[in-house]
Amino acid sequence: MWLLLAANSLYCQKYYHAWPYGYDGKIGKPDFSTSYFDISADTVKNYKVNHNVNFSATVASLCDSAGILQLYTNGVAIYDKNGKKIPYSDSLNLGVYFGSDKKYGFSSAQTHFLIHAPSNSHIIFLIHESFQKDSAIIIRKGPLYYTTIKIDSAQKYVVTEKNIFVFNDQIGKIEIFKHGDGIRWWGIVPQLRTNKYFFFLIDSIGMHYSHFVESGLPMFGTYCHAEGIPCISPDGSKYLRWSNVCGIRLFDVDRCTGELYNPRSIDLDSTLSPGAGAAFSPNSRFVYVCSNTSVYQIDTDAENPKLLEVAKYDGFVDFFSTSFCLMDLQNDGKIYINTNNSNKKLHVIEYPDSAGMACNFKQHSVQLASLMALTMPRTPNHLLGVLKGSPCDTSSALNEPGPLPGGIRIFPNPAFDQLTVELDDGLAHYKAYLVRCYNMQGRLLYQGVFPPFAYIHNIDVSGFAAGMYLVEILNEEGRRVVSKFVKE
Repeated sequence: MWLLLAANSLYCQKYYHAWPYGYDGKIGKPDFSTSYFDISADTVKNYKVNHNVNFSATVASLCDSAGILQLYTNGVAIYDKNGKKIPYSDSLNLGVYFGSDKKYGFSSAQTHFLIHAPSNSHIIFLIHESFQKDSAIIIRKGPLYYTTIKIDSAQKYVVTEKNIFVFNDQIGKIEIFKHGDGIRWWGIVPQLRTNKYFFFLIDSIGMHYSHFVESGLPMFGTYCHAEGIPCISPDGSKYLRWSNVCGIRLFDVDRCTGELYNPRSIDLDSTLSPGAGAAFSPNSRFVYVCSNTSVYQIDTDAENPKLLEVAKYDGFVDFFSTSFCLMDLQNDGKIYINTNNSNKKLHVIEYPDSAGMACNFKQHSVQLASLMALTMPRTPNHLLGVLKGSPCDTSSALNEPGPLPGGIRIFPNPAFDQLTVELDDGLAHYKAYLVRCYNMQGRLLYQGVFPPFAYIHNIDVSGFAAGMYLVEILNEEGRRVVSKFVKE
């Protein structure tokens, strides 16, 4: 019980208390309206606001610290809490589908994120991914963009940069999560049909490409490009990518370096009807995926993770079928699942941290205020903090260059071709130490060993780009000391 409460407490965040859905209320029918899905004090509220905004599949929102909705987007434009379009925010995601999407809302599900800019409370970023045609795949994701929203002195919002190009390739859907420094954000995007994953950094300036990694088995085969929604765990330690046809790829994540390791694969029954949704539980142990007719739980801590069916569609109809589609973990610690048709029902997993049927899946149990079709946000963990004790935890482990009791001395500083690391007399020289060098983004650039009784270690830094770096000395107990140097 304590673990459950701790995990839910970690994930409860008022920045994503509410999000909009629905259709233009001007249609004049009682089931057509822009409405809010709002979670306050563990109570779900659904109510109409009639903002005359259409949602096809795309939605992202951002609340203030009190949980009051401030901004949202349908992928075509950005709106304030009153449904008024933010200046210069129109014409997002320009492309071959924009003509129809401008009227009905953008139709790329769970590919848009509104987040505060790291270290700048007056800037908000919209991270967004568009559609494009491809001769081999017909339709695929990309390009990847970001748009900058500024809060002026009168607390008004205005778009200052729009559709800033970041990346394009044969890519899947983006997920974002906090960097190990607790300040910046990572973005991760898989390349379709391969085992390549692109990483992006989001800092106070914007979003930019960082690096790629290759890990695990590729997603190769007929229809493998038709992937479900990937997901990242709330604690940022696990990442899942999947396809009903080609199976599941599960990884552990290093939030400091932006690396994927410990790859696992799980086969799926290719006869399953298509599904798209995926979401982790609050404690980051269980992950859920769904076909149209079944919802499965996976215990990611198991030695050999397997699918366990926890729900089967009961055939209920509300306007149309209420079969399963997209899902997301919300701030009340529950996972909500929408349908692939237009209706007024949501499903819910009441206790997603519980194994098997104890997760308590309730079908079509949440009543909506108006019709919804496919609209389900992806809620990032805005409050995920620094990865304590890691190399990117500069708040607790960083020592300034120079001699320190029980520490190290590094020279020359600035360095040019070679850096020397010297252990002082406070460290036990009869033991071996691990020495590592990282850039300020947390990427590992060098690893070596101080053998027993040695106290001098040289590192070739001639290939390092000019800038600031971290040197870490680590003993077998995991205790460390870190110092900075500049490469010129």
